[in-house]
Amino acid sequence: MSSWIKLHRSMMDHWLYKEHRPMTRREAWETMLLLVNYEPSKTIINGTLYECDRGQSLLSIGSWADKFLWSIKQVRTFFKLLEKEGMIAVEGLRH
Repeated sequence: MSSWIKLHRSMMDHWLYKEHRPMTRREAWETMLLLVNYEPSKTIINGTLYECDRGQSLLSIGSWADKFLWSIKQVRTFFKLLEKEGMIAVEGLRH
């Protein structure tokens, strides 16, 4: 398939997204796409100001685990798979 569709971030407010159960890998990937920054922003974390560019997120592994209803180990394994596939790059915060 070579076509695409537009998804609006507000779709996450729909009742279909409110089901309380662990996400599939596809749902987790879609959630990541919908939650990463769509424009640059700045955020203070523990008193340090960080810039977060378009396509980036400052969420912790634990925060992603909470969103996906997964364990931290499951998130790390999933992120390693996505990195291996060239879909994401995981960076730690520089202090």
